[in-house]
Amino acid sequence: MAHKRPNIVFLLADDQSYWSTRFNGNPVANTPNLERLAADGVVFDRYYDCSPICMASRATLATGLYEYRTGCNFEHGQMRAQMFASSYHVRLRNAGYYTGYAGKFGFGMERNDEIPRVDYCG
Repeated sequence: MAHKRPNIVFLLADDQSYWSTRFNGNPVANTPNLERLAADGVVFDRYYDCSPICMASRATLATGLYEYRTGCNFEHGQMRAQMFASSYHVRLRNAGYYTGYAGKFGFGMERNDEIPRVDYCG
């Protein structure tokens, strides 16, 4: 019998503290949808990033590369398409998943570089 691929929903919030959700122990947080996702999925409760810059941090998380390798920071800001092509977004799409973005993406591509296709961007 073939294994069913898991659904993957990746949520990332900048500047959200560990203590801001009920599943992490805050008794007054009202986050029922996050509670259900956390109960049925995986919660990464330890993530350490080498960059305090939100855009650079997202690029590092997407590619697994240090900020100086992606080129994303306040001074430069644009990622080369070849770097993004190895991101988990593109790897999942190449594996047959539908991929998309909603909200803040935060880093662009260098001029004349085409962002690899996603199924939804909103």
